[in-house]
Amino acid sequence: VEELEFDIRSKREAVDTYVELLKDEHAAAARREKELEDKLALHEEVVEQYESDLSDAKELVEELEFDIRSKREAADAYVELLKDEIAMASGALEEMQEERDDALDSKTWELHHASKAAE
Repeated sequence: VEELEFDIRSKREAVDTYVELLKDEHAAAARREKELEDKLALHEEVVEQYESDLSDAKELVEELEFDIRSKREAADAYVELLKDEIAMASGALEEMQEERDDALDSKTWELHHASKAAE
């Protein structure tokens, strides 16, 4: 009986030790799971921040593209305006040159007649 009691106590102690070992392993696994969950949550926050930054960057690119298009259109319109002004100035210059040439021709004609009359 004593041997059986000793054997039972030994086996009970072995089972208790094994149960404690399993509890420790379970606790360690739970801690590791918590660490992994925390890391996952942190990574998810980082991904969310990157996605937010990417969205902000896309908005900025769209705004810059719109700004560039607007400025290009304004520049094109200004170039067309300058072309029109150059054409008008060129026309006015031609007209002034024609008037000058006509005046010179008229003066030349007058001088020619005056010279003939003086002879």
